[in-house]
Amino acid sequence: IGRRPRRAVNGRKLAEWAAAEAGVPNWLFGESYDAVGDIAETITLLLPETDAESDRPLHEWVEERLLPLQDLSETEQRQAIVRAWQELSRPQRFIWNKLITGGFRVGVSQKLVVRALADVSGIDTAALAHRLMGQWEPTPQFYKELLHPATEDTDSSRPYPFFLAYPIETDPASALDAPRSQWQVEWKW
Repeated sequence: IGRRPRRAVNGRKLAEWAAAEAGVPNWLFGESYDAVGDIAETITLLLPETDAESDRPLHEWVEERLLPLQDLSETEQRQAIVRAWQELSRPQRFIWNKLITGGFRVGVSQKLVVRALADVSGIDTAALAHRLMGQWEPTPQFYKELLHPATEDTDSSRPYPFFLAYPIETDPASALDAPRSQWQVEWKW
């Protein structure tokens, strides 16, 4: 829903480490990157094949491997990333590299996610959108509370989702005949 962990390691360092692991000179890595156009994919394609495949769930990779990278020294980062490359299959490496570079994007809008959650849970989209505002952690407990119909949002400081105002689409003179209780007006700068 638009919230991604920030980039754990810069792309230049990843490229250096991947080139060293692949046994290719930096200039060849650069040429490969120019042809492929994506650092995560270039790294994935150049690293040696492996028979490894991890059965570790994604949340563990993010919580236990990706997020801690930010607090490690450069040497420790390199060791952790190379170890991860050795534990993963080629498709898994690609996702891992996308996560490290901050380039893993799913082309789904927040509105579509809220609508899908509303369809699954039977909860009103406005209520779900409000529950997703502010700070939250994507934990199993949060997910259960999010989709529980009886959940009451006790955080009064949580903002309401922003909705755009639209101009009057009908004849203003006839629209103004409606009682004031049917109007909501805001100043547009």
